[in-house]
Amino acid sequence: LYHIKSEVCYMGVDLSIFQQKKINKDIDVLFIGAKDFLNGYPLFLEALQKINRKNAVAKVIDGSKWISDSELVDFYNRSKIIVSFGYNEPFGLVPLEAMACGIPIIALDEGGYRETVVNNQTGFLVPRDSSIIADKITFLLNDEKKLTSMGVAARKHIENNWTWEKRIKDLESILLEAKK
Repeated sequence: LYHIKSEVCYMGVDLSIFQQKKINKDIDVLFIGAKDFLNGYPLFLEALQKINRKNAVAKVIDGSKWISDSELVDFYNRSKIIVSFGYNEPFGLVPLEAMACGIPIIALDEGGYRETVVNNQTGFLVPRDSSIIADKITFLLNDEKKLTSMGVAARKHIENNWTWEKRIKDLESILLEAKK
C-alpha cells in the first residue's frame, strides 16, 4: 500500500536477570495477565477444572500489584509450567522470560507465540481448547523427564535466539541497511 520497506526488530531477554535458580517448585502452573478474556483467563480457569491431577497448584499474577524483576524471576523459577493465552498476542514477553528461566510454556497456537515457542521442544502450542490445554498440563506434570528436557531446551532456545545482544545486532544490521 505505501510501498515502504519495513523490518521487524524483536525484543530480547536480559539473561543476567532472567535465569534459572535452584528453588522449590511449589507452583504447578503460573498464569500472568489480567483476569479477562483478552488475556485468556476464562480459558485458563476452564482448563484448571479439567486437569487430571489432584492438588495441582495454580498461581495467578494479575497485574493489580506491581512486582519487581527479581520477584517475577522467583515466580517463574517456582513454577513448573507457564501458560500464555493472550488473544492473538502480537509478541508475548512472558514466554521469553519464562523460557530464559528454563520453564516450559503452554501457549496458544496463534499470534506471536508461534514465533517464540518451539512446539514440542520448548513447550506446546495449543488450540483455544480447554480440554487439550488440560491434557498438556497434566502430561507435563506427570512426566518429570519431559518437563525437565523442555525446560533445558527452552533456556537454550533463548540463549541462541532471544538475548538482548542478538536483538541489538539485528537492530544494528537493520539500521546499517537503511543507511545505504
